[in-house]
Amino acid sequence: MPILEHLAELRDRLVRCGVPLAVTTTVACAWLYERLLHFVTRSYCDIPASYRITSAQGGCRLAALGPLDRIGIRLRVA
Repeated sequence: MPILEHLAELRDRLVRCGVPLAVTTTVACAWLYERLLHFVTRSYCDIPASYRITSAQGGCRLAALGPLDRIGIRLRVA
C-alpha cells in the first residue's frame, strides 16, 4: 500500500474514533453534567474550610481562575 493510502486510512480511522467521542461528550455534557458536578462539589465541600477556596458569598464553589476555566471544567466533567 502506498503512503497516501495509509494516510487516507489513518484519516478515516481518526474520524471514526473522533465522531463517537464528540457525540458521547456532548451527551454527557448535556445530560449528566449537573449530577456529576454536584458529586464533585459535594466531595469538595466536605473538606474543612481552611483547605478549600470559599466564595465572597461564603458558599462552596469550584474556583474558575482563568477566562476559559468555566468551559474547561464543563468539558473535563463531561
